[in-house]
Amino acid sequence: MADSLEARLRQIEAEISEHPETGFIHDHGTRMRLVRKFPYGVIFKRYSNHILIVAVAHLSRKPGYWRRRLSSSSKEQP
Repeated sequence: MADSLEARLRQIEAEISEHPETGFIHDHGTRMRLVRKFPYGVIFKRYSNHILIVAVAHLSRKPGYWRRRLSSSSKEQP
């Protein structure tokens, strides 16, 4: 099962890279892609020169724990 989750996450990462407008608008200027067949969401933020995957978050545990990561990464970096 872990191999399937890893494969699905890699696929989502590639899809986000090609089409960063995918997923739905989420909190604090982020977007989220749900991981089909798993209780996870990939939370990411698009900057002008890169895309930051903020978290692969379990959808039922500690909602919003990842928000503090945005303050440390709010400056656009190359």
